[in-house]
Amino acid sequence: MRSRLLALALGLLAAQEASALSYCSEPSVPFCAELIGKFNDQWEYQLCRQELESYRYDVERYIACVREEADSMVQEAVDDYEDAVDSFNMRVNSPF
Repeated sequence: MRSRLLALALGLLAAQEASALSYCSEPSVPFCAELIGKFNDQWEYQLCRQELESYRYDVERYIACVREEADSMVQEAVDDYEDAVDSFNMRVNSPF
C-alpha cells in the first residue's frame, strides 16, 4: 500500500513539476563566467568573482525554492490520495 502511495505521489510530482517550477526563478549564469580567455585586469577578475558569488547565493535560493515546492506537491498528492481512499471506504460502508 505504501509503495503504491509513493508511486502515485511521485507520478503526480513529475506531472506537476513544470507548473511548480514556474514559481521558482532559475538564476542565469553570469556572462563573464562563460567567456573564453584570461581576464584583462584585476578589476575584471574581481567583478566576475563577485558575480559568481552572487550567482551561488541565487542558486542556493533556487534549490531551496524547488525543494519546498516539490515537498508541497508530494504532500498535496498524498492528501488527495488519502481523501480518495476515505471516500471509497465511505462508499463501501454505506448502507445504501
